[in-house]
Amino acid sequence: MTPNMSTWRPCDTVESAVAWKHALVRTDGPTALILSRPGLACMERDAHTLAQVSKGGYTLLQTGDGQPQAIIIATGSEVELAVTAARALGEQGSNVRVVSMPCVDAFLAQSAEYQEAVLPAAVRARVAVEAAIADYWYRFTAQDQWLLLPLRTN
Repeated sequence: MTPNMSTWRPCDTVESAVAWKHALVRTDGPTALILSRPGLACMERDAHTLAQVSKGGYTLLQTGDGQPQAIIIATGSEVELAVTAARALGEQGSNVRVVSMPCVDAFLAQSAEYQEAVLPAAVRARVAVEAAIADYWYRFTAQDQWLLLPLRTN
């Protein structure tokens, strides 16, 4: 993370549009948009979820009601993988939440209440999926129950 740099890594065209808007209206520093090369599916969202995208991190999908058993945090092209995994786990009866986090600094600028609503501290089972550098995902995973999946290709 570069100081004062707002970095967006959108998962689809909707998040890309929000990121572009953020870059155009931001006056207190630079914004980087990290876009994926592969054609990505557009994620399903209702009006409430759509309004949350600009907050930098939000619940994109949950396979059950109430408190989730586990949370998968992903960004960019890995969000589609996270959704696929969560749906498969949901079909087996697990309540899994997928958090899309296109902009970490925008998420961290939200209130503690919002952050807790998205990433409840009581849910310790967390997986962070990242295509490149995994260093900053540790702050979002529980210290005793976490899995970090940095995906690299050679």
